[in-house]
Amino acid sequence: MTHALSHLNFHSLPSRVLRGNPMGNNPERTVAVLNTPHKGKSGNPPLVCYVLDGYFGNGTSMLSDPGPVGRSFAQELLDYQQRGLLPPTVFVFVDASTRIGGSQYINSESCGRFEDHIFDELIPFVEKQYEVRTDYRLITGHSSGGYGSLCLPLRRPGVFQASLISAADSCFEHSLVPCFAAAASRINSSGGVDAFLDAFFAKSRPERCSQSEFSTIMILAMASCYSPQLGESSIHAELPFNTHTLERNESVWQRWRAHDPVNFSDSELQKLKELDYLHFDVGQDDEFSAQFGHRRICARLKRLEVAHMETEFKGGHSGTRFRYQMRFERLGAHLRSLGMEW
Repeated sequence: MTHALSHLNFHSLPSRVLRGNPMGNNPERTVAVLNTPHKGKSGNPPLVCYVLDGYFGNGTSMLSDPGPVGRSFAQELLDYQQRGLLPPTVFVFVDASTRIGGSQYINSESCGRFEDHIFDELIPFVEKQYEVRTDYRLITGHSSGGYGSLCLPLRRPGVFQASLISAADSCFEHSLVPCFAAAASRINSSGGVDAFLDAFFAKSRPERCSQSEFSTIMILAMASCYSPQLGESSIHAELPFNTHTLERNESVWQRWRAHDPVNFSDSELQKLKELDYLHFDVGQDDEFSAQFGHRRICARLKRLEVAHMETEFKGGHSGTRFRYQMRFERLGAHLRSLGMEW
């Protein structure tokens, strides 16, 4: 067996576009790269796949050691190649984290220009450091990473050729609105956004937070992405509700809705036609209602004649890493149908 640890490289990438962001997120990003020991028969360079972490993740968090009886995600990715499910592929684990969780992989006046960082800094850096194919790039991710794997190919069509989307954040009225009451209560009882954050990060292990605390900081992170407003608390964002009465701030809520994939325009969704391969996968009992978002999006893609694959399975939002094998296996079959050999 080829051991993944010997093929993991970690780089420090100073970002120009993230420098000076109002939230104070570190502009220096850690880039974890799983290089491939496998060589293709055709002599072509390996493919490259950008892996987008979920909320509260920073890319390297996907590479945790499972202990003596498990297999790491990196090990599984190498095993897929060893078994011939995928051609030789270099995997890049993207760090788009912020001090309150995540950036949704988009540009924001609050937390930073993460979309530009990926396109204009990360991809050129990887392609300079590693000999990879530049004519067929892959992207994949789960949850917030699924959101990024859907949105980034829309932002700059033609950069990516295949996208594997897992439980993408969507259908905000069912995935995010249910968290508003808990967030409003926590923020109000804490004495405001900044007071809540001060208390949250004063904990010795803030990652071991309660469900209501998690809902609160997640909503604050989403606000920094979807409704940035300079000078509005330390996160420089407006909330779509009044924290005292829970009354909806409709103008802010409409800004959030514009970022919900179920509300993307037909012209936006048609840009996905630039992809050679598009796969949506989600659990039928996803606790964040991603299954309903996927169904709505895929129904529209079918009407717009955007080629895609849609799969569902019995399961929820967490514990879904096992689905990567099926996704990569189907992608591999598609690549073979194109005449790619390995």
